[in-house]
Order: sequence, then structure tokens, then C-alpha cells
Amino acid sequence: MAGKPQNDNHNADDALADTPALSYRVVTRDQEKQDALHLVADSIAQQRQTASAAIIFNPLCIAGLFAMCAGAYHQYQHAGLGTLMTMICGSIILYLSFVRFYTSGYIQRAEEFKWKDFITGPDGKQDTVIAAVYGDNIIGTVVLRLEGEEINKKKKDAVQPSTVGRGIIRAWTTKMRYRGKGIGSDLLHYAVQTTARAFGPTASVEFDPDHPNSKHPIPDMFLRTFKKRQQRADKALRQALNHQGKPR
Repeated sequence: MAGKPQNDNHNADDALADTPALSYRVVTRDQEKQDALHLVADSIAQQRQTASAAIIFNPLCIAGLFAMCAGAYHQYQHAGLGTLMTMICGSIILYLSFVRFYTSGYIQRAEEFKWKDFITGPDGKQDTVIAAVYGDNIIGTVVLRLEGEEINKKKKDAVQPSTVGRGIIRAWTTKMRYRGKGIGSDLLHYAVQTTARAFGPTASVEFDPDHPNSKHPIPDMFLRTFKKRQQRADKALRQALNHQGKPR
């Protein structure tokens, strides 16, 4: 009777041993940077789904769809049920096709995204690429540009931390299946820690207003969801700064 719990414990230990480790680190090899920035390109393309939903369910657009269906009904109500349903379905398909075409700009922007050009600054220096690594796979990243004179690059007799240095978060994303699990928040904390090590604990960290996910090929009336996302991101960064980069 006493042997069964031991077997269960062994099975649990084996399961934990087989679980890949999750770590956060600065990646330095080009292949790792490319894999990390590939997630950024994916996040640009994935915005198309959100934009499509915003357009499809927008009250004005739905009103337009109803008007199209009403017009089809008025025109073909005496042509038979089959013809009527075909025309109404055709109106819906036309509506969805228009949305698909209207949001295709996200795919084009994702395809045009050049990772090496993106992380290379005007001075030729590359940004710091921080990655969340699960096993052998990069599942999240934050691209951090350090602006200012870093402490470890000052003269030896300089003891005051930099007051002008800051960290600019130029991109921040997590692979879709791992979102909502705190990985993105941990990446922000790591970015705050990295900036503090470079410029001191009072250095500021902020999002680049022109980050890759900030540009939209659709009118502002459809951007409510995106604005809420940015507000949540700003809140997460404020929390990371308040905790001085130390996850709770």
C-alpha cells in the first residue's frame, strides 16, 4: 500500500523533468534575433484579425450590410426563394470580401518588415533584443533601444548615474498561444532592469510611439480595440517601473 504514493511522486518528478525551462535573456546571435523579430512580424499580420472584427461588427458597417440585404430582398423577392437566398448570401460574401481586401495592408506591412534594418539605429548600433525562451523556442521578445551614456562606459572616476539615459521599447510581443500567461509582463520587467543597469535606477523607460504595431491602414473609427491594447501595455509598463523591474 505504501508503494503507490512513491510511484505517483516519481511520475510527477518525471513530468516536471520533461517540462521545458522558461528563461529570459538578451540574445546576441543573428539567428536568435531573427527568430525573435519574426514574432514581431507575426504580430503585425495578426492585427488583421482584430481589424477585420472591428470593421465587420461596427454598427455603421452592419447597417450598410443590412441595407445591401434589404436591397437584394426588394429586388429579388418575387424571383423565388433560391434566387433570393443566393443574392442575400452574395451580398454577405461581398461584404466580407471587402473587409478582407480593406485589411490586407497588415499582411503587406508584415511581409515588408526587415528585422535587421529595424533593430539597427542611426549610428549603426543594434538594439538590445530580449527574448523569452521556452525550451529551445523563442516565444516572446522585447526590442529595447538604450539612448544615453551608459554607466559602464563612463570614466572610472564617474560615480553619478546617468540622468539623461532612457530605454525605448520599440517592439514587444508574445507568441499568440502563450499570451495572457504573464510572459509579456516579465519581458517588460526585464527591459526595466536592463535599462536600470545601463543608466541607473532613475532612468526612464517608455514605448516608442512609432512601434511596428502602431501603424494602421484603416480609419481611426475602427481602432478602439487597438487603443485599449495600448492602454493596457502602458499600464503594464508603469507597473514594471513601480516594481523597479522586479516581478511580483
